Amino acid sequence: MPLLYRYIFARDHREALERLRQIVEENKLFAANPSGFNDPFEFKFAVQVSDNDEAVLAAYRKVKQDATIEDVESLRQDIQIPATRRHVETSVRNLHFQDLRIICFSQTGEDPLMWSHYSNGGRTFCVVFDLAVLEPTLPLKVWGPVIYTDAVPIYRFDKVFTDFMPLLICSKHSRWQYEGEYRLAFTLPPLHFSLESEIAARKASPGILVGFNPKALKGIILGSRPYPELFDYASSHSVRADFIWGQMLEAEGAYQLHQVPLSIGEPTGVG
Repeated sequence: MPLLYRYIFARDHREALERLRQIVEENKLFAANPSGFNDPFEFKFAVQVSDNDEAVLAAYRKVKQDATIEDVESLRQDIQIPATRRHVETSVRNLHFQDLRIICFSQTGEDPLMWSHYSNGGRTFCVVFDLAVLEPTLPLKVWGPVIYTDAVPIYRFDKVFTDFMPLLICSKHSRWQYEGEYRLAFTLPPLHFSLESEIAARKASPGILVGFNPKALKGIILGSRPYPELFDYASSHSVRADFIWGQMLEAEGAYQLHQVPLSIGEPTGVG
């Protein structure tokens, strides 16, 4: 059973409790606007025109049926202009920031850096999901593990851009490899009128709540120093017989964390 871990950040115990309640009682997850992500290089890519004229023309004709080989050559000349390349790269990134919402998971539940960076230093919690049950219940556009690389992906115009999107959305620099990230991404419904006010509101929106199959929820793991209110909630809410409440503890004498079943009583931090 492949498991995914969703670390939950919250600024205080009230926000953490609300997120926990949304997940356990409403079976909803927050899908974020990627423009607010901490990686400044989200969706970064480069453009080049492939030397394979036939492939470029075939892709071109999927969006413009009467495209000709002269159009391909014109495209190749335009893309050689630095200002044109920058315009294409910037406008495409901004469009995807506007229209995509993403839920980020990790494939690991015990990495101290993940708990430090994405759970407010271990004060909140991590949600455990069964990937096989979770994925089919969401209106997905792109999903899969993140590819870590030192080079940005290159769009060569030899395929339609929608076929390039999985690589665009799921590529990050190799320095982020410790995250072991897995992404679920989907597109928001089209704007009614594409008014400036609609576009501005969508860009400013931090994200939306997305429902999930409750059977996908396998457990909640509290951090090594959780807000006491989260521990109180866990003590008073049983979900299912196969649902696990856990807690991360500091390993004695080592820079490590390990998961244990949550003990009802006072939360601890070392074990």
